[in-house]
Amino acid sequence: MDNLKPCVGLFGTCGNSRWRDPFIQRFTSENIAYFNPQVAAGTWHAGLVETENSHFVEDDIILFPVTDETTGQGSLAEIGFSIANALRCNANRFFVFLIEDECNDPDASDETKAESVRSRRLVKSKLIRVAATLDNVFLVESLANMLTVSLKLTELLSAKAKISQEFRGNMHVITNFSCPSRESTGSH
Repeated sequence: MDNLKPCVGLFGTCGNSRWRDPFIQRFTSENIAYFNPQVAAGTWHAGLVETENSHFVEDDIILFPVTDETTGQGSLAEIGFSIANALRCNANRFFVFLIEDECNDPDASDETKAESVRSRRLVKSKLIRVAATLDNVFLVESLANMLTVSLKLTELLSAKAKISQEFRGNMHVITNFSCPSRESTGSH
C-alpha cells in the first residue's frame, strides 16, 4: 500500500447490512484504500481473524457504525475495547463512531430490542464524553456524516504524509534548546 494514502477500516455492523456499499463505491472512485471485514456468506474462515485484527490495530481511520439493522450487542461491546486498545497502540489514528438509537432487527424479540436500545444509550452516553475530550474520536449522527468525516480525515492524513515525506530529509534536530522557566518570563 502507498504510505501516503491512509487505509480506512470499515468495522461495525455486519450481518446482512449494506451500509458499506456507498463507502466502498466512494473510496474506490477516489482511490482511497479501505479494509472490509464483511465477507460473503459461507466464505468466512478462521484465517480471516488475524487479518481483521491487524487492520483493527493498524488502519489509520476506523469507521464503526452500529446501525439499527441488528441488535449490535457485539459491536457495542467492541467499541469500548477498540478505544482502549487501539488508541494505546497508536494515538495518531482516528475513530468515527455512529450508534443509531433504535433497534429494528426483524429477528430479535421485543425484549432483545429493548435491551439493545438500553445498551446503545449507555455506550453512546460514554462515547459522547470520550469524543468531547479526544481530538481523534468522533461521534456522528448519520452514515452520511460518517462518510463526510472519513473523506476529510483521509485528505488530512494524505496531506500530512506528503509534508512529512517532503521535509523529512530537511529536518534538523535542535540539541541545545532550552525553554525559559516561568520565573524568568514573569508568567504564572
